[in-house]
Order: sequence, then C-alpha cells, then structure tokens
Amino acid sequence: MAFTMENALMDKTPRPQEGDKLPPLQLQPLTSNPPGLNDLAGAPALLFFYNLGCTGCLHRGLPLAQRIHEVYPQLRIMAIHVDLGRHSYPTEAILAEAQKRGFQLEHYRDTGSATYEAYGAEGTPHWILIDAEGRLHRSIFGSMEGVQVRLDYILREWYS
Repeated sequence: MAFTMENALMDKTPRPQEGDKLPPLQLQPLTSNPPGLNDLAGAPALLFFYNLGCTGCLHRGLPLAQRIHEVYPQLRIMAIHVDLGRHSYPTEAILAEAQKRGFQLEHYRDTGSATYEAYGAEGTPHWILIDAEGRLHRSIFGSMEGVQVRLDYILREWYS
C-alpha cells in the first residue's frame, strides 16, 4: 500500500516493538555491490530512512549518518530513500545528491514504502537500530540535537 496521510491515520497495523524480530527488507540497491540485503544478523546495523524533499534529512540527517559512519566504521549503515506519496525522485537524483555531498554510505530505495511501513517508521528522517540478532533495538524519528544525543549514547554503549 502506498503511503498517504489517510492510510497512515487509518493504519491499525502494530508497529514493531523493541526486541521484536524484524521482517525481511524489501529494498532496491542503488550503490554497486552492496552486502546482502537480508544479511543483517551477526552485527548491529543502522537503517536511515530519508527523502530528498525533506530539509531535515538533507541538512542534518544525512550528514549525521555520514559522521556516524566515520566514527563507527564497523557499524553497517543503510541510507534508504523512501518514496512518500508525491515525493518520488529519480535514482540519478538520489545518487547525485549523495555524491555532491560526499556521502559514502550504502544507498537503497524503498519504492512503495514497504520496508518503511513494516518497520514502523513515522516520517523522515527516521532511524532504526537493529541488534546483532536482527531485532529492533530502537526506533527514533527526527534529526534534531536530542536525536543525535540518543544515537550517540546507544552507539557508545554498543562499541565501548
């Protein structure tokens, strides 16, 4: 089902809770030779849902994801462009923006927002932390300072 505000308001599907095993990812890889999409078990991962039409995603979220990648290179970070309603962009535009800004992340597209919805994302930017067993550790919406502090706290806990 495509994302619309009406669908979102009427959706009674339960969101994954912390500790829940997450469903398989349904994504289109945009970068060459990405690791296996469903190979998330064995090491923690961070999914970052964003949209090019989201100012917070472009000016705070993507730069934060890149900084996290630089500080925690062992953490798998998946930047996932989600097509939300009329906010769909060509693949070339998504990759051009990433290249222009120097982002060195795995990039994917969530056409139809299937993974976005299955993982209970609330908007963009949205962060999903997955533990080494493939379970939801934390789901965080936004990109302001409080979100950055929460992500940093969790990652320091995992890697110190």
